[in-house]
Amino acid sequence: MTTVLNGQPTPEQLRRAWAITLKNPWAHLIAHHGKNVENRSWMPYQGVDCLLIHAGKSWDGYPGFPEKNLRTSAIVATAGLPFACEESRYSDTVVCGCGPWAAPNSCHWGLAGVWALPEPVPVTRGWQGLWHPASDVLDRIESQLNPSPGIAQTVHIGG
Repeated sequence: MTTVLNGQPTPEQLRRAWAITLKNPWAHLIAHHGKNVENRSWMPYQGVDCLLIHAGKSWDGYPGFPEKNLRTSAIVATAGLPFACEESRYSDTVVCGCGPWAAPNSCHWGLAGVWALPEPVPVTRGWQGLWHPASDVLDRIESQLNPSPGIAQTVHIGG
């Protein structure tokens, strides 16, 4: 069973979340445009079910997407991580059903319940891999949670 965020995380989910730094426009596409798969060369750590999406300083071109006015060096969203798939990890084609954002030769991290922060929280330095932000950063994110957060639901994914 996997916990999937439905909207914003609970304070408990937030406190155990891991952050991941992404180049724009990928962080922006997750936060605001429905990108629901993150492609990585590696699988996430066991038990990671909530991610903090950190928009790094770098730009990774995406045809037709404007570079200007995208937030950088800040946590811009949270996302549930209900599954990760490595079926296409060593394949030149996507052989799984992870969707249109899935890339060949990648592990696919399925994202659900994305919540774009009303006010992105500045974090000037990101890291490679997964990392834990400082407690004052978590405090600033938590202060934006509604008193009645989204409902976390438990769903069965996979065999």
